[in-house]
Amino acid sequence: IKVPEIKIRNDLTTATTALVCISDLHAGSTFEIKGLYDEIINKYDYDIMQARLWELLNKFMNDDIVCDDIVIAICGDALENILRLSSLTKLKEPVVDTTIKLGAFLAEYIAEFQRQTQLPITVISCGGNHDINRVLGQKPQLEEENMTKIIVELLQLRLQNCPNIIVKDYAEVVIENIRGTNIMFQHGEDKDLKVTLDYFDNLYNISIDEIIAGHLHSPETKTVGITDLGDRVLTRVGSIVGIDTFSKKIRESARPSAYVALYTEDGKSWNKNYYL
Repeated sequence: IKVPEIKIRNDLTTATTALVCISDLHAGSTFEIKGLYDEIINKYDYDIMQARLWELLNKFMNDDIVCDDIVIAICGDALENILRLSSLTKLKEPVVDTTIKLGAFLAEYIAEFQRQTQLPITVISCGGNHDINRVLGQKPQLEEENMTKIIVELLQLRLQNCPNIIVKDYAEVVIENIRGTNIMFQHGEDKDLKVTLDYFDNLYNISIDEIIAGHLHSPETKTVGITDLGDRVLTRVGSIVGIDTFSKKIRESARPSAYVALYTEDGKSWNKNYYL
């Protein structure tokens, strides 16, 4: 990607990092969900996905958030993929084509995010169950065959000449230290995130202060203990796609949304769900 030279702001000394979490884009999915009276509850396609992400950037800028840098976390299910037969009815183009197109768009989006904020950006990504490349009905799932790896590779290649944008390598689970707060990012297929948190706590002998996940298409925050920086929190991020046939089935539907939080050395100081 060729971008004009961006002068990074150096007048800020807030010691604050903004975290922008997006999850469940389900790129490639095209559908309409209707209600009891034949009204359209949610309509989705690739253009609507893009429009919602641009709206997120606009709302972020309109809030005049003051911080020194930004972490953008992509929490899985970036693609609709072919997970089940119902997925086939939503797809209008091959999954590989959508993957390439999404990688190109996200690179432009992140570059524009930096152009408007004039701040350093770190991008972290983890894969979801919809991102796994598999044949219909195939079990077990092969977690290593994840299309998000291709999206991350495209982001790294396209943004390699942007000195103040760091795209970290793909990982199934990401643990990122933000201003002293250890945060675990994953897609969150486990219904009980505390089980996941305790498992990684014990496996790696690391203290995790917060776990952030998507998957259920519905925002939720739950306190499960205390840490030196405050509460130990489980956070579910809403989805960009919003209500679809799956979320309707599991009764976890909510409006399309993303999650933004601010972190200082004293922990999380502010958070907000941006409804799109």
